[in-house]
Amino acid sequence: MPPPGLVSGSILSFTSIKTPQMSQLAQAVELGLYEWLLSTQVTGIASGLPPSGPPGQLTGVLTVVPNYGLMESAFKGEAIVGPWSSVMWVPIMAGVCKPYSFSGQSVGVGAGGFVGGFVGDPFLLTESLYLSFGSLGIVGPESFRICSALGQGICALFMVGQVVGGIVGTTVAPGPISAPAIGFMI
Repeated sequence: MPPPGLVSGSILSFTSIKTPQMSQLAQAVELGLYEWLLSTQVTGIASGLPPSGPPGQLTGVLTVVPNYGLMESAFKGEAIVGPWSSVMWVPIMAGVCKPYSFSGQSVGVGAGGFVGGFVGDPFLLTESLYLSFGSLGIVGPESFRICSALGQGICALFMVGQVVGGIVGTTVAPGPISAPAIGFMI
């Protein structure tokens, strides 16, 4: 998991509105995001040499990059439009876009590479954001719509992120094989 303050600090560094409310919002997004990441995983295909003993250790990085279309669509889907909507979602998008580490095991491959995709539920992220908003005093009739827009948009950013990794362990020859593998966010 990224260290505390990394995502919220990034959000605040990208915003032009330096108010206590924006600081609260950044903290709420970070708390909700970190809680949600505990329920997510990456899945894909490991390729390399077969293991000779215990499963190979999988480590890698999910790189999340900004995508204005995904975030804007999520906010429009919740009917949050106008010039002030982008004042909220642009710094949040920029703040959550970074590399995230994952680890796991590869039963079928002892050493090699891994490519895959991110698996996460946008509704769980919305719920996690809503709970973190409430815990920081961000309440009101629009808070759920904002959390829903953020949940849909942020999850979409993660789902289109690039997932690559490597597998290290003991191997036996012969030849290359491929097998499914799963990693969890760390």
